Amino acid sequence: VARDITCCEVTAKGLAAITTTGEAIGIGPLFALTSSKGSKPDIAALPISTSRPESDRFVGVAACGQSVLVWTASGMLYGIGGGLTNGTGQDTAELLQVEVPPVRKAVLGSRHGAAIGIDGSLYVWGDGLSGNLGFGTRRSHATPQHVPCFTSMGLSVADVGCTRGQFDPKRSKKPKGGEEGPRCHVVTTDGKLWIAGTSHKGMGANHLYKTMAPDEDLLDFYCVGGLAADASTKDPVPTGAAEDLLDAAMFQKVAWRMGMEDVSLYGKDGATNYLTNCSIVSSVPSHIHSLALAADGRLFAWGCGSDGRLGLAAFMRGPGGSKRTLKCYVSTPSVVEAIETRRVSSIAVGRYWSLAVVHE
Repeated sequence: VARDITCCEVTAKGLAAITTTGEAIGIGPLFALTSSKGSKPDIAALPISTSRPESDRFVGVAACGQSVLVWTASGMLYGIGGGLTNGTGQDTAELLQVEVPPVRKAVLGSRHGAAIGIDGSLYVWGDGLSGNLGFGTRRSHATPQHVPCFTSMGLSVADVGCTRGQFDPKRSKKPKGGEEGPRCHVVTTDGKLWIAGTSHKGMGANHLYKTMAPDEDLLDFYCVGGLAADASTKDPVPTGAAEDLLDAAMFQKVAWRMGMEDVSLYGKDGATNYLTNCSIVSSVPSHIHSLALAADGRLFAWGCGSDGRLGLAAFMRGPGGSKRTLKCYVSTPSVVEAIETRRVSSIAVGRYWSLAVVHE
């Protein structure tokens, strides 16, 4: 684009980027910036509705679907595009300031968005019908709302992710537990992963065993490793790394692959104890699968494995290498075996894929 770029994000409707000079630029129909056949695409600064200090440069961008967010060095957040997720509560063809305290990061999903305040507090907005905003209800919010639970526990938010690749989840008109829907993943500075939203196909990481459509969703943020929703199930079918619990020679490896200190903790006192012996630094939810990255470079995956999107060898076979029919989902966050000897530094997801940057 003949400009020096510091960061950029792409949606189905355009590309938005931040230049080294602190300018927010865009290309594509989302910004009404198109090109005629055979010519170079038009690139221009994103139109803004209000003035801002010239010294307050744009430093970050988030984009998904019909919306884009950009923020400045001082933490002022601006949105453009569809009103469901841009934080302004209205469709807009120019950048409007989002009414939220100063932020240091913002993210967008297909149905909702989130931002981290400079003080480590969390703000969310958008479609909340799956309980994914974490307020204990299924209520949606057009503009950012403070999530008080982390502040009240004295926790600071380090990272946040919103479900991508899910523009039209298969839900009832009046959503109920276990249906398709978005999630919000929050990583706190103590290395814990918290999830709010649907438990469909075990995506809440709150099940010990295989599940398809459990009765409950996570309407409040759940700390992964806490009490399991199915500790007393009558049909226990372990999934992912837990499938090797029948092999005593694998115990140490299995514990490591589930992020726990010892396999005896699996289901102990009714808890999953997933990810309790590692420090999570980021987590990204997609349509029906999720990834989480630990500080030591381990990559955990869970949810639906169809089309190979999880990358898990455990998805391909049952205990001892046996085959199992209708085995398309994994409830247990499990280390991706093919790259477990390498250090993963960053992760991303789409509707049907996962991506990891690894180091030898």
